[in-house]
Amino acid sequence: MFDIIRIFLREREKNFNPEQPVQDLISGLLLAKKDAERENDREKSAFLSEDYFVNSIEDMFIAGYETTGTTMRWAIAMLVNYPKYQEDIQRQLDEVVVDRTPSLNDRPNLPLIHATIIETLRLGNVVPLAVPHCTLNDTTLCGYRVPKGTIVFPNTESVHLDPKCWENPTEFNPYRHLDDEGKLITNQGNYFPFGAGRRFCAGEPLAKVELFLFISWLLQKFTFVAEKDGCPPYLKGLYSFTQFPAPYKIRAIKRK
Repeated sequence: MFDIIRIFLREREKNFNPEQPVQDLISGLLLAKKDAERENDREKSAFLSEDYFVNSIEDMFIAGYETTGTTMRWAIAMLVNYPKYQEDIQRQLDEVVVDRTPSLNDRPNLPLIHATIIETLRLGNVVPLAVPHCTLNDTTLCGYRVPKGTIVFPNTESVHLDPKCWENPTEFNPYRHLDDEGKLITNQGNYFPFGAGRRFCAGEPLAKVELFLFISWLLQKFTFVAEKDGCPPYLKGLYSFTQFPAPYKIRAIKRK
């Protein structure tokens, strides 16, 4: 990925015109680099290196697109495997939204979509290892000595699939996040899809908004079912930058 970004960046830099308005992140970074070079600011020029650009763009891609896109792939795969929940969401959409386009104003009245997002993030475990932390003091964990300054990665997957924390943890069940009155249960413990501590994901609010809109828009218009062979998507995850579902094919049937 780094090589692809580097090639793309060099092409953009070759054709960059500092007199044109800033249009995106890359043009903004390139303009800052040109300004530093013009001002002969060596410290700023060294900071705005090609490696910095590549790492920044890679971070934006992983955090801003890959995780949300992968979560959507998990959500559709799980709803195809558990069509009852898909039907329940559509019933709630029909009652609350009727025939208009769902909006953020509908969020309080569509708790099942929220619960589905929470359950997808729990079971899909898109980022099974959160960002690294560092121990501030000597400590012990389960009898093991952990010296001060040790780099540790929170294993969110071990918590999300722990039967001590969740009943039937490998089963997809959005209703576990709703109370008896159908209201969303907030601030649940043992749930860390966006990491923990001070370095939790800053994009959590935006990701939840995007997922809510995508799921509500799609399920209002379509019903997702397995391919004609009847085999639903396989729910065993594969690993790369994220944990993602195996490639699958489904049918999107337009709702009347």
